[in-house]
Amino acid sequence: MTEQPIDETTELKLARLHVEALVRDLEDSLAEARRLKEEAEEARNAATKAQKKSEEIAQFPLNSPDPLLKVDCDHAKLLFINPAAYNKYSDILRRGLDHPLLADILTVADEAYRLGRSITREVQVGVVTYQQVVAPYLLGNERTVTIYNYDITKLKDIEDKELELMDAGEKAKKAAAAEA
Repeated sequence: MTEQPIDETTELKLARLHVEALVRDLEDSLAEARRLKEEAEEARNAATKAQKKSEEIAQFPLNSPDPLLKVDCDHAKLLFINPAAYNKYSDILRRGLDHPLLADILTVADEAYRLGRSITREVQVGVVTYQQVVAPYLLGNERTVTIYNYDITKLKDIEDKELELMDAGEKAKKAAAAEA
């Protein structure tokens, strides 16, 4: 069987079809490239937004007006103190876990890990009373605790006055009953 020569018109039609197919493939590729570019921009925007949110969250401990500390329980050392803790207790770096704000912290941390939850306790440092939340957290394989401290001195003063008034009321009732 012999091949018949292709005439010029047929050759042009085939070339045109080939060019049209190439144009369609190119248009599809451009559309896909635009879609991928938009997805990349959306991902970049989401990443930027997430980074800003992370930075905002990371500022919380630094900007908190309450003392906040992080302790490595396995190595018995301070990992972090926020400016509020340092400003109120500048000796905390020197004293480390021997500071009154961290009294028995390793024992409390062990209990928090054993229970698998935060522990709340009261700690007295001088004339200031703190409600302290000791929150366990595994950092890799290291056991750490974050210690949130809230000054409840005024609340404790009010509770003490309330108890004094209740005692005075009981004494007055007893005195009135004795006189009757």
